Amino acid sequence: MMLADPYFLSAVIVYLLFLYIVFPVTFKSVFKPIVTFLWGGHNKPTVIFQRHSPLCQKVMAGCSILRERYSPPLWGYIGHLQTIWFGCKDLLIITDGIKGDRQYIHIADGSTLTYDLFEPNEVTQKEILLVVPGIANTSETDYIKSFVIFGVKYGYRVAVLNHIGGLKDIPITGNRIFTYGGTGDLMIMYDDLVSRFGDNTKYIGLGFSLGGGVLIRFLGEDITRQSKFVCAISLCQGYSCDEAFRLPQWKEGRRVYNFMMTKKMLKMIKRHKKQLFDNHPAVVGHNGAHASCNSFTNGITNGVTNGVTNGVTNGVTNGVSNKKPVSVPCFSNERDSNGISTNLNNISCPDDKTWSAASFEALDEYFTRRMMGFSCVSDLIKWTTCVPHFQGIPHLPVLIVNAYDDPVIPPELHKYPIEFTNYNPNAMFVRTDHGGHLGYFEGGWFFHNEMRWTDRLIFQYITALKNV
Repeated sequence: MMLADPYFLSAVIVYLLFLYIVFPVTFKSVFKPIVTFLWGGHNKPTVIFQRHSPLCQKVMAGCSILRERYSPPLWGYIGHLQTIWFGCKDLLIITDGIKGDRQYIHIADGSTLTYDLFEPNEVTQKEILLVVPGIANTSETDYIKSFVIFGVKYGYRVAVLNHIGGLKDIPITGNRIFTYGGTGDLMIMYDDLVSRFGDNTKYIGLGFSLGGGVLIRFLGEDITRQSKFVCAISLCQGYSCDEAFRLPQWKEGRRVYNFMMTKKMLKMIKRHKKQLFDNHPAVVGHNGAHASCNSFTNGITNGVTNGVTNGVTNGVTNGVSNKKPVSVPCFSNERDSNGISTNLNNISCPDDKTWSAASFEALDEYFTRRMMGFSCVSDLIKWTTCVPHFQGIPHLPVLIVNAYDDPVIPPELHKYPIEFTNYNPNAMFVRTDHGGHLGYFEGGWFFHNEMRWTDRLIFQYITALKNV
């Protein structure tokens, strides 16, 4: 028989050994349903917090979901499948009918920031859900629309930041897109909400993936902002790109996800090629160095940069409100809070090699660091990390969620939220064995429910926290 063939058995053993070495998390996940069925594995989330914290104890008592087993569909025990399905259009949830009130804000660097405000049929909750999407995502991304549906059903106003460059039907008006760790755009949106709804309105911050890091950085860089927040919730953030890039890239296939996300970014950049490349104010020589940025300086000074016409200074153009351009806040003499160099001579035109980039490291070298005015990629990557800003959040209730089988965010980085719970007595870190990257589907053997596990967790956590 073939099963008794020593060559066949040797090949199987080598193949399984390869899977165990390259995909150790996936290898264990494949056998998890069998182990759970035969030996009764609990599959409950691991919740880490300071046991003597009265607030965390009461939240645990009010969140039954944290004491229950997380039951994904049979295929959901594999993080790759959860992540891939999450990246596909969710066919089981109809989101096309939801539409927010889009707000436009002029920024002094020539950019136009937008965010969408969604109103429930009846406002029953006084807090506003402030949502920061993942990389290159907006209010029109399916998983964001899905969450907004549940948010307004619970009676909340929901405000969603649109990362600059992410909306397909709105061209950029400046010479930049969103930045990885930048908080300036979020600050401008937040200030606009405060002016719209008053100083007494409270906010609940929610960040997905990259948005989670931006939210933590936003709250940690200025402690006074936390007074208007009930809590902050971060889902599947990556904490430190610097450390992540130093880990083995082929382990769990992270190099493949890196490539796919890079291509997604390139697709977005290509939509805005005219502003980012053809009309860039920096004059580039053959050696790749810029010669002059005077036109860029003048554009900012005059309130008009590369195609931002009289709509900035004279009134309303294409639905943009009649407001004076807002400046991006600065926390140092070198960079604004979006990470853009305040010395415009440091900013250079992106390299044409951008289009051949097959990884974030290459994209950052040929495009991102030049747009932001960094001299090297390593400095850019170190700037993007949110880890130092955890120390700026000593008391605000924070819920951080990650999955062990997330193929994008390695479990080696989970040490950062664990360390944070030792510092902040009101912080909780929840880690599940399964869920993938932002997937967290649950339900029957094959089909999943409309509401993801993390959606249920978010609203249970908020309700429990407000009842403390």
